[in-house]
Amino acid sequence: MHDHAKPVQSPWLTLLVVCTVSTLLALNGSTLNIALPRLVRHFEADASAGSWLLLSYMMANSATLVIFGRLGDMTGQRPIYLIGLTTFTVSSILCGFAPNIETLIAVRCVQGLASAILLTNGATLIHGAFPPETLGKAMGYYTASFSVASLVGPTLGGFLVEAAGWQWVFWFNVPLCLLGLYWGARHLRGEPALDGKQSLDVGGNLITMVSLLMLTFGISQATDLGWANIQVWGLALVALLLVPVLVRIERRAKDPIFDPGVLRTNGVVGIYVGGALNAAGRFPLVTIMSLYFQIILGRSALSAGIWLLPMPIATISAAMCMGWLSSRRNARQLSTAGSALGLLGLVIVTVSISTGIVWGTLVGLAVTGSGTGIFLGANATALLQALPEGKAGVGNAVRLMVQNGGTLVATAGVLTIITSAAAPGLRSAVLGGDPGGMDPSELLPGFQWGLFAMIVLSVAGLAVCIHNQRIMRPPHRRT
Repeated sequence: MHDHAKPVQSPWLTLLVVCTVSTLLALNGSTLNIALPRLVRHFEADASAGSWLLLSYMMANSATLVIFGRLGDMTGQRPIYLIGLTTFTVSSILCGFAPNIETLIAVRCVQGLASAILLTNGATLIHGAFPPETLGKAMGYYTASFSVASLVGPTLGGFLVEAAGWQWVFWFNVPLCLLGLYWGARHLRGEPALDGKQSLDVGGNLITMVSLLMLTFGISQATDLGWANIQVWGLALVALLLVPVLVRIERRAKDPIFDPGVLRTNGVVGIYVGGALNAAGRFPLVTIMSLYFQIILGRSALSAGIWLLPMPIATISAAMCMGWLSSRRNARQLSTAGSALGLLGLVIVTVSISTGIVWGTLVGLAVTGSGTGIFLGANATALLQALPEGKAGVGNAVRLMVQNGGTLVATAGVLTIITSAAAPGLRSAVLGGDPGGMDPSELLPGFQWGLFAMIVLSVAGLAVCIHNQRIMRPPHRRT
């Protein structure tokens, strides 16, 4: 058991390192969202390849989070964290030298693997460094660090693409990576490796990865083949049929991914499901609105990045209030409030683009950002408080896996919905930020239906948060 009467040396330095790294991870994603149309045109990629520039990173990340969470518990978080940061640095350099779209997608997969290491062990490093009474405040800063990147990322991405070339969307990460490596080597302490023999659930991890890949690939293929194609439904069906196989494997595994004992602890399942649904109903919004501003409103990449600013500004503001909010409400109550606020913002955005009220779109983005800032920090805190001792690494990894998995599938589905209004031969032009000779207004229904799908997911996420709040018991405390 950890003695928090003597907290880890320099907890705020640990937080500084992890927040620096989380900033660069968020920058990596937010700048590419804006640069996607330029990259599609540069490589003359089809719609499917354009989608996989985003999905390959998310796929590799989501599918390996639990593996690296377990490895962090087994070896200690510090060494694996530094390995992940080194790998992310090298892959960022290589992305800028990619000669074709296939190579870039492959290197993006490597980036996704490295980001999985960093994400799954970052929150655990913070959890080990801070005592319970200041953990909520630290997690608020951690959440805000992602949003700081989202604040400057779209604008920076638009500027880099137009002024320096698409390569710098990846290369600008490198100085921040090197700074994180230097600080990490000096200041990270982390928790020691677990005593006793621990094992990787190879079978469970493999089935999880294959199932997620099949489902995502099937949905993304609908962009080119249409929803009625047997390949689309066949891949999704295979993914679903693997679920009972996973359940059987997990019952026999020595150290399962989905530990029944952990899942039965203090509403942990509800925290996972609520996180996945809320992420699926929020995170694709930046991609949707980036394309909306460029295609429907005819804005440049730089201008689109500026128009997206209300969302990250509001997310940062809300996340920075987490310390104050945590002293007045528990984490699950805050999760419910953040979920409801984010849902309200989505409704405002949807109504605004349907009626052509541009200022309403900006208000909706700000409200969604506020809800997201509250929900993310509260959801992570609620889970870390509920998990048994020694399960923080893999437990947090599962949270991130289901959250990212929800985002991955939702993004694939929403991109398919948006491009479905265009003829098959014009769908790659849509992802390239060009209506392909169509009247932009003809593509508006795709954006509306995509947002409506996110609203449905968000309603389900709010219902789960409300239910989980009702079954709340006192949080797990470390002594």
